[in-house]
Amino acid sequence: MYFDKKRNEVRNIVSNFVTTPVDKLVLSSEQVEAIKMVIEHYQEENEKAKEEIHKNMWRITKPNLPRIYIAEYTTHDDYGPLRETDVFAEEIDAWDFVLKQREEGATDISVKPRLVYLDKDRTVNFND
Repeated sequence: MYFDKKRNEVRNIVSNFVTTPVDKLVLSSEQVEAIKMVIEHYQEENEKAKEEIHKNMWRITKPNLPRIYIAEYTTHDDYGPLRETDVFAEEIDAWDFVLKQREEGATDISVKPRLVYLDKDRTVNFND
């Protein structure tokens, strides 16, 4: 079997030892185009499915990681502004803290969640 690019057909050479070889049509040009369309359709569906899988994996894996909350604010004293940062395990604690700091004159307050990646290879041994 072979693909005839000029005719856009799949053909087969059938031969038996009695007669001369015969070039027979296996798939017509229309059938070849239909197969190409089906393949393209499944390729598009596969790409969409892969994107959906990646989206779902992100939703599944990332929310299960622990988070910390970084509270940032700017205090002011006789020497000028000072940007300060504190870290909290709970978001409500971080907001309570920065709002209290704002009552005491702090500006530019923010609380930023950050995922904590638990990776045993990133540990530090201070005894070495």
